[in-house]
Amino acid sequence: VLHHPDWRVENLPRIRDVVDQVLSGLRNSMAGSEESWVNDPATAYRLQTNAAYLAAGSFLTRTHNALRLRWLLKDVPADADRAALDAWFANLAAQTGNRDALKALLAKPETVANLSPAATSIAKDVVKDLDVTLIEIPDDSLASDWKYLVTAMHDDLLVPPAQALANLDALRKGLTYRGNARMWFVTSTDLQKQLAGSVNALAASLDEMGAQAAVAPSRTPHVDQRLHARVGGEGRPVYVGLLAPNMKGGVIITSVPSVHYADVNDKEKQLDFLSTRLFAATGAHGIFLKTLAAGLAYSNGLRGSVGSARAGYYAERTPEIPQTVKFVVDTLKSAERNPRYADYAIAQMFGETRAPATYESRAEGIANDLADGVPPEMVKKFRQSVLELTKDPQLATKLFDRKDAVYGRGLPGYNVKGKDVADAYYFAIGADKQLDAWEAYLKNADGADTKLMRLYPRDFWMP
Repeated sequence: VLHHPDWRVENLPRIRDVVDQVLSGLRNSMAGSEESWVNDPATAYRLQTNAAYLAAGSFLTRTHNALRLRWLLKDVPADADRAALDAWFANLAAQTGNRDALKALLAKPETVANLSPAATSIAKDVVKDLDVTLIEIPDDSLASDWKYLVTAMHDDLLVPPAQALANLDALRKGLTYRGNARMWFVTSTDLQKQLAGSVNALAASLDEMGAQAAVAPSRTPHVDQRLHARVGGEGRPVYVGLLAPNMKGGVIITSVPSVHYADVNDKEKQLDFLSTRLFAATGAHGIFLKTLAAGLAYSNGLRGSVGSARAGYYAERTPEIPQTVKFVVDTLKSAERNPRYADYAIAQMFGETRAPATYESRAEGIANDLADGVPPEMVKKFRQSVLELTKDPQLATKLFDRKDAVYGRGLPGYNVKGKDVADAYYFAIGADKQLDAWEAYLKNADGADTKLMRLYPRDFWMP
């Protein structure tokens, strides 16, 4: 994979087959169980300034990239068909009309008529891909996105597959240098010694950085940029909702800054995070079981991670997002001030332990922590600092006293306006009915001028 991928032109049939399979799988992502995909777009939106993450991790971005790659790997039309296909693509790109009109056009047999058999095959593929992709596009950018898609397919088709493969290979070579790599493995000392030669050989096979300059990461908010190009405005919206027209329920995912292992001396952050744990996890008094019992969500709960330094709320398969959020807010506001819940919160601070995990997953986690600048010593000092808080006889009182302020940051409509919370993300997913109800709730909570900005899969494309 690193040094000898079979990206020869002779292997194009198999490569195309793999791309088609991947594209089909990506297109069906939102047809899977909600817990299997809803976190993906929310995380992609939060990390939208990281182009590499979008391209490698977000199925909404990857779907479009796979479509483009599909056309880049097609055989260039024969010279005899070029003029006819150029005219056919140009005519198709110039078509206008609403969604129904364009769908009807794609369904007409005459749309691909009067072309040679080879050109007809290409035209049918264009029609099929356009028809499937239209669901990713909103009405307000339909005209421009239609023209872009048709033009992109035409231009990609004219790139020789050998050139596309060469571009892929150039990218591969740009990735496989030593400074861009790290390794971890789990084994006995004896086996480690036996493997040392092979490991060193693999490391040595990677290129030095040489004259290749490191590429500075982009700080462009790709999704917001495409959103604003479509609807106007600027800056990051406070509330966003991804339209998923086939969903019956709704999803709400919020994320606000929280404590990190590096905050070993910040007792205020530690107390804030402990407060978010009072009604988290799966305790009988917690939000998870109460919401589940009320039939207002399936997977749900108050999230928090010291490793990611984020906290928030998550619920999916809600009958209606506002109903679920209001239930959670009311439940928390009227919750019992039980001193024993402080011990419950403290216990969760150690929930990220890897003790019960397999050797392999533990080693990988440790390797990731080291790469992220979180050595074991930092984790130990942080946990010792948290344990020091338990010596305070007023700990439970302090946690309950700050409960409402802490939960208000991650739960719209509690007591804090979303626009007043720095670096907060409030992400919803659902059909129009769900998003309309959610926007009405937000207007009532934060003011009549509050907007829920609607996102579509095309906003995650990186053309």
